[in-house]
Amino acid sequence: MAQHTTTSGDDGARFCFANPISSSMNSNVTVDPAEQSVQEVHNQLKNIAKFFCDYASTLLSSGATTMRIQRKVKQMAEAWDIEVIFTIMPANVLFTLWDKNREHSYTCISPLAHAGINFDTITRLSRLSDQVFTEDVSLDEANAQLQEIKKIPRLSNWIVLLLAAAANAAFCRLFKGDWPAIWIVFVATLCGFFVKQRLQAWKIDYRAVTVVSGVVAAVVSCIGLVDFSHYGFENFTLTETPVIALSTSVLYLVPGVPFCNFVNDLIYGHYLSAWSRFVHAMMITVSLSLGLVIALLLFDIRMI
Repeated sequence: MAQHTTTSGDDGARFCFANPISSSMNSNVTVDPAEQSVQEVHNQLKNIAKFFCDYASTLLSSGATTMRIQRKVKQMAEAWDIEVIFTIMPANVLFTLWDKNREHSYTCISPLAHAGINFDTITRLSRLSDQVFTEDVSLDEANAQLQEIKKIPRLSNWIVLLLAAAANAAFCRLFKGDWPAIWIVFVATLCGFFVKQRLQAWKIDYRAVTVVSGVVAAVVSCIGLVDFSHYGFENFTLTETPVIALSTSVLYLVPGVPFCNFVNDLIYGHYLSAWSRFVHAMMITVSLSLGLVIALLLFDIRMI
């Protein structure tokens, strides 16, 4: 009699499959070759499902759209002669696989990884799928490549910090900010982004990270709004475009990728994933706005 068994993998993934060998069988009973063949099919589906969960979770957390994940996973499934459907939920990915005859199935659910936006990872994983489809790459080889891709170190935090500050300063100039405002934005972004990196390293909730780093960047940039006449410096302003400096100093916190992916998923009919991304993006936006408000209240600055 077949039994249904649920197991947990090392990475937290949970699997459910039909075990064709009855638990009442003892070690002295000879296993029927047909039953052994069925068990091999289940093991194959299990290994592929575990790989797909890891692959899709990494792609999703790196900022890939649901459409890309669907296309790349189905491409590999076709190469390995299986059928697959999957659902992306707010905190998990769910896969169900069938063999080519649709006689055996396997379901795997895995929590999402938290790798952060990384387009290099998306590119490498997309190429991996193409290789599986065109070059007859085996499951073991594909899994080995996946693990190697996940181990590739990210760009140095210091380089990212400088590039983010330079990007925000460039946006300030693009929005007609003067040179003092550009330097204010550069310094403000350096401070805010550094705080963001430290808080993320400490595994702080992303909403708190956004609020605190937004406050830091906005507080530094608010120096352009300070009235120096109270300190004996008549008719002195640090910049002629203080509002531009303030608004561009927090652009690194704007959730551009989640908003873009929300629209993409909505267009292609992945509504559950789309609204999940939208809520996530709105939470970041609200947190960013709260950080700005706190900074303005600290300086008693009224924008109207």
